[in-house]
Amino acid sequence: MISQAVDVLPTATPASPAPSPPAATPTSNIFTAGPRISSTATMTDVWVAFSAQASGAGELYLLTNSAPAYADIATLRTAPAAEVMCSSSIVVAMDEQSHQLTGCALTHSTDYKMYVYVGDSSPTDVDGTLSALTVTVAPGTSNYFLEVPALDAMSLSTTSFDVAFAAANVGLAYVIALPLNEASSADMVTVTSGSSAICSLASASISGTSSQTYSVTGCSFQAGTDYAVLVYIANAAGGFDGTLSAAVPLTIQPSNQFSTLPYLSEVPSTSTVKTKFKGTVATGKAWACVVSIENSTMVSVTDVKSGCDTGCQSGEVTLTNSVELDVTMSGCMLEVGVATRLVAYTEANGYANDGYFALNLPLTVPASNSFVAPAMISSSITPYGFNVQYEVAKLTGKVWGRVIQASQSSLASIEMVRNDNPAIAIGGVDCAETGETVARGTHTMMFESCNLTKGESYEVYLYTEDSNGNQDGALSQAIPFSVPASNYLATPLRLTNTPTVSDVSFSFAAGVAIGRAWAQIILTSNLPMATAANIKAATYAVGDAVNCRQVDVNVGTSMLYWSLSGCSLLAAVQYSTVLYVEDMAGLNDGTVYNILTVVPATTSNYFIEVPTPVSAIAADGVTLAYTAYAAAGRAWAMILEVATSSPTTSKEVKLGQYSVGGPGCKPSEMIIDNSRQSLQLTDCSLIPGQSYNVIVYIEEVVGDVEGVWSSVEITVPLTAAVEDPLARSYSDLTVQPGQDYVYHVRAVNFIGVGQPSPASASIRAGNVPAAPALPIIASRALTSLTVEWAPPSPLGSEILSYRLFMSGPLDGGVYQEIYNGPDTAYTKSMLTTGTIYLFRVAAVNHIGEGQRSAVREAAACVLPSMPTSFDVKSRSTLGVTIEWDPPSADGGCPVTAYAVTQDGVVASTQIQREFALPVVVPAQTYSFTVRAETRVGSSPSTLTLSVVAAEAPAKVVGLEITSMATTGITLQWQGVPSNLNGGVPPPLLRESEESLSSLSHSWSCALSNHFPVALPMLTRLPLRLARPRGPLCAWRHWTPQCPVPLNVPRSRWRWALPCCLASWLLPNATGAEQHDFGRDRRDRRDRRLVQCEERTVKLKSRSAGHGKQLVVLVHGLDSWSGTWQALMELLAKRGVPTLALDLRGHGESPLGRPEDFSPEQLAADVRAAVEAIPDQNLGIFGTFRDVFP
Repeated sequence: MISQAVDVLPTATPASPAPSPPAATPTSNIFTAGPRISSTATMTDVWVAFSAQASGAGELYLLTNSAPAYADIATLRTAPAAEVMCSSSIVVAMDEQSHQLTGCALTHSTDYKMYVYVGDSSPTDVDGTLSALTVTVAPGTSNYFLEVPALDAMSLSTTSFDVAFAAANVGLAYVIALPLNEASSADMVTVTSGSSAICSLASASISGTSSQTYSVTGCSFQAGTDYAVLVYIANAAGGFDGTLSAAVPLTIQPSNQFSTLPYLSEVPSTSTVKTKFKGTVATGKAWACVVSIENSTMVSVTDVKSGCDTGCQSGEVTLTNSVELDVTMSGCMLEVGVATRLVAYTEANGYANDGYFALNLPLTVPASNSFVAPAMISSSITPYGFNVQYEVAKLTGKVWGRVIQASQSSLASIEMVRNDNPAIAIGGVDCAETGETVARGTHTMMFESCNLTKGESYEVYLYTEDSNGNQDGALSQAIPFSVPASNYLATPLRLTNTPTVSDVSFSFAAGVAIGRAWAQIILTSNLPMATAANIKAATYAVGDAVNCRQVDVNVGTSMLYWSLSGCSLLAAVQYSTVLYVEDMAGLNDGTVYNILTVVPATTSNYFIEVPTPVSAIAADGVTLAYTAYAAAGRAWAMILEVATSSPTTSKEVKLGQYSVGGPGCKPSEMIIDNSRQSLQLTDCSLIPGQSYNVIVYIEEVVGDVEGVWSSVEITVPLTAAVEDPLARSYSDLTVQPGQDYVYHVRAVNFIGVGQPSPASASIRAGNVPAAPALPIIASRALTSLTVEWAPPSPLGSEILSYRLFMSGPLDGGVYQEIYNGPDTAYTKSMLTTGTIYLFRVAAVNHIGEGQRSAVREAAACVLPSMPTSFDVKSRSTLGVTIEWDPPSADGGCPVTAYAVTQDGVVASTQIQREFALPVVVPAQTYSFTVRAETRVGSSPSTLTLSVVAAEAPAKVVGLEITSMATTGITLQWQGVPSNLNGGVPPPLLRESEESLSSLSHSWSCALSNHFPVALPMLTRLPLRLARPRGPLCAWRHWTPQCPVPLNVPRSRWRWALPCCLASWLLPNATGAEQHDFGRDRRDRRDRRLVQCEERTVKLKSRSAGHGKQLVVLVHGLDSWSGTWQALMELLAKRGVPTLALDLRGHGESPLGRPEDFSPEQLAADVRAAVEAIPDQNLGIFGTFRDVFP
């Protein structure tokens, strides 16, 4: 049997009944105390203890931990030898016993599987008990050196060596030889695996503790090179618990060396190399060859002796130590100007490959002629041709020249240029130069009749050599050039405002006086197909075929402003505005331009009047005027050089990317409204005579929706200064930014012009960078802020770095540098929550540091949460008031204001937590949201609260009782006039008696400590939904008419009794918006009173008939029908029916005409109610005077 030490997986229960199991096999022996490791396991011995039920025979097995689990002894006895570390047969006694498994050769700190088997006395017994447990060998070293490794110098050769050492234990040894520089990083794994070995010996047996010698063969040492030998020893398990020796140096002394290192005895040519060298022994052998630089470090002795497979080699030569040997290597095919290496090797006469390498002789075949300076194009480039200027060094030589397409530059070679290749050469015989004899000096090569294509790119190559014709000259560098397109843009293509779904506006100026242009919108993914032919055919154009493209329009060099309309663009999809210009020839040899065009998903603001200059344009700046749509917005502005591309995102404008000027020339976050705005840009440092683009971006204050931008081009006038001919100063306004200039000065008098002065120092046309725009806070936390900025205009010199400065509350307005580097963002941590910090940034270029940006004020806090408890405080046709509580978290900065929006527009920014709308339109629904604002931003807005400007309607008039019985009363009354309906007309309803049930609505409300009450509410009756500030369930204006009133708790309004229903209040338990509903507009309505039955008020039919005497109760002007509550309850207990009239004279509604509430009208109402009662005895009781004459 198997003991519990071995887990057995359960098998699945069969779907059908299983047959009866066979009788259990008897077990010959079992454990009465399970096996356990009784002592620390060593690398040779394991001790196990257990108790058995009976005496007999047993077995012990120790397997590798990776061996599979064995469930029975029969299978275990057949385990592979590689898995079994050691095993033993044991004699089993009945009592507690301990057994030792020895001679195991285990590895320290390693787990093994131990199996213990007990059975009867038969050695082939298989019906005993097998138990498994885990054994861990204690940490330690399985072997170590008694004598450290040493090399036998006499046996050392380039192919083998002997190493001797003595080990403490029998086991295994591993030997490896490797380059000396790799020995320090080698470990036990390196040695046992033979990794990086030049030669090695693995798993060699250590038979004893005396010194033993091991031979390692198959090596390929080079004489004179340093190597190392490493030895690792372990016990027979060969684990990583042995000992690694220190590196043993190995160096083979060369059998011969160079007493004179190889050198070139003549100038090499492409076919021949001559060298000289001398050896150190009387006679020896030598070999030499030429190899590439890349292969020079990988050459072996065998390679050199075989000629290095280059054909440029010496073969075997005899070398002495008396005279230098002159060696000639012929048959070479070296390239002119290409660096190579001459490799030489020498050894003694024994051919033992134990000689010496010389690898360091550079070799380059010089050109027989060369160009003194790089050749250059010296004329304008036309489709007909061009000129190239060059200068050769040789007194007399020859020169060749060829033109090829730039796409075929990989085919350029001396052979191609010298011998011509008509497959790739451009033009005819006049568009090339072939072997023209030239003298030393400067020459011009003319390429004519080339038939070049406008707009295409080409390369021209020149080749020169001497007059010997050995093809050993010099090939010039590629001279790339492009044939100017037939037309181009002198002013870049720019978007002039934010694209919309229908319109895209842009500007450009062509470079040719008379030309043609095409423009259209395409998907950016189709840009690779935007060729001249496809643009003319509008193959990929989108939008209206007439209005969303410009087709074959004559253009000149003046600035053009085009708009494409009807484009039907999709928001947030990447399009490109494509412009193609060419001359009048129509050869498709013009230029294609494009600019990314993306319509914002939504826009929060836009221009009613686009920005327009309203002041004179000066170097200091300009004033513009514009009008925005939104009543509350923000604006940003900046000025860009014309060569700078238009912005593609609002962030680029907000950060003033590549803008010029100081802080005053890039205002940020200006608060604007929808009146005409005046925008003044100052401190711009504009250059007279140059044009710029002013960019203005606007967005709405509310939310994070993108706005729009618009640009306007301005040109700073160039004023001609009155020059004093004797003035000793001059301003050069014709320079190009980033270019270096040198100046001379000459004096002029009446006789003539004097000699030029010495040249000035080189002056770069540039300046310190412009000031960055106002930095933004890219991200924030309670104790850190990430400040981000954009590069300003470099003004002619590349920006090298940025300096970020900060001033804290304790710095007294002094700024400290907190960052200096090339990045455009920096996170400042360890800040105090809620504290205000000031940041400024400056850019630095080769010329110096520019102006600092405007001050960004920021606090270390996060955005607040939204306000809470947003609700209606009051509402009527005369006004609406809402209220709210502070947010649950202010983000670390106190709330500075609350922004209230009414119908999507900011109506108020205030600190009070209540907002009143004093003027409303009756019955109109108003929507409100509110958000909290702190100095770092706004919270999310609350959910929208919708409020109807209305109240309870006036009292019904003309109330009549048409029938009455103990089971119910039928009433009839006049509809409420429209001017008395509380501001909201009731919905039109069906009148039919049969449809009454279909007009009812059942509602259940759970009352605290009371039973649920279900009320059928006739939607014909007046209904007002609201949230009471008290118990959730309450009804008003009930006139008690039932024998037993419902047990409904008292609300803030009145008692709710289930009789004579006129109107009631339904609380909104779900927190939804509040609504008012008025009475029906029709003149007369039949209404039924309801009666109590147990816990449910139901609509009951009644039959006509006479009952007990009816008591009619009339209240006074200072009371209401509920005044009779106690009396009605008393009369109900005595079986007397009552009817309480609820008169309008108590002033419930402020609406209506005063005459409708006069005593005369009230008396008429009471009369009408009494007269409407059917033939029945009744009594009238009340306190109202003059009701009846």
